[in-house]
Amino acid sequence: MKQYAKKQENYRKYEERLLTNIHQQAETLDGLQIKLLANIESNQEVKSLHKFGVEGVGLYRTEFLYLAATSLPDERELYEDFKHVVQEMADQPVVIRTLDIGMDKQFSGLESNNEDNPALGLRGIRLSLAKPQLLTDQLKGILRASLYGNVKILYPMISSANEIILANKLLEDAKNYLRNEQIPFNEEIEVGAMIETPAASI
Repeated sequence: MKQYAKKQENYRKYEERLLTNIHQQAETLDGLQIKLLANIESNQEVKSLHKFGVEGVGLYRTEFLYLAATSLPDERELYEDFKHVVQEMADQPVVIRTLDIGMDKQFSGLESNNEDNPALGLRGIRLSLAKPQLLTDQLKGILRASLYGNVKILYPMISSANEIILANKLLEDAKNYLRNEQIPFNEEIEVGAMIETPAASI
């Protein structure tokens, strides 16, 4: 026990030394400046980010909102969650990834499906396109939150250009809905995709 207590104390001191330099600019030996962006899965994490010199959220994993919920989060719940993160980060970038989960995972409001190979089945953007209301609610929530900061949308597990086209069609539908309801959002919101499959890279 003494050995592990000593290791724990050494790590605490190491962390303290790191924190004394945390707000210095991250820069390589050849002068290239690097921004430190956080990878989060809950809005509860965002308050501590500034302590570590983070300059934005590079990936907000929204699937944990669904896994922790007792029912499918609706547009308003998603909007409130995203808005909280965006406001905490002020004008720093917040990249919100749409639902990246497979049908092999059980979460409230959606029946699981025992697929032979879940990695090749309904997961990521494929699940969202098969269940378009899931994606539409997320996109509306993200768009509404974009009014409060520098928000970007990220589609997961893209394997073809057609998937981006279909997702962007739902995005345009969400924008048109908000326009008709006179709900403001950032009309110039940026959209990106995660290249995670060989098919997407060629």
